[in-house]
Amino acid sequence: MDDWYSVIAAESDLSPDAARQLHDAGFVVIPGPEIQGGWARLCAAYDRAVLTADPSDVSIRSSTRVHDFVNRGPEFDGLYIYPPVLAACCRIIGRPFKLSTMLARTLEPGATGAAASCGRQARSRWVAAGWFHPHG
Repeated sequence: MDDWYSVIAAESDLSPDAARQLHDAGFVVIPGPEIQGGWARLCAAYDRAVLTADPSDVSIRSSTRVHDFVNRGPEFDGLYIYPPVLAACCRIIGRPFKLSTMLARTLEPGATGAAASCGRQARSRWVAAGWFHPHG
């Protein structure tokens, strides 16, 4: 059952420089996946998914958050199964894991950049892996 973890960890698509930055800084910026249909298609799918989300999946603070993006459409599949993201998860977590959620997050007008930050707590049981994309 844990064979998939061994395969992902062994075939890491994370460059040595990216792995070092991830270890030293706790995050790394990597080039994103090829977006099938282009960014315009992905942005339209994102907007549609956010606008049609069940209210119980939405919270609004300094950003609008929509939970369960894994199940919002095939346009998002390439993001959470992107090999460098999975390789980074393997390095951070260091054991078999389950991707339990994918969250959409759009900053509200007037929100500061601090509202977009996320941290990693070294001794916790949770890890956040994420990405930003240009929108609008």
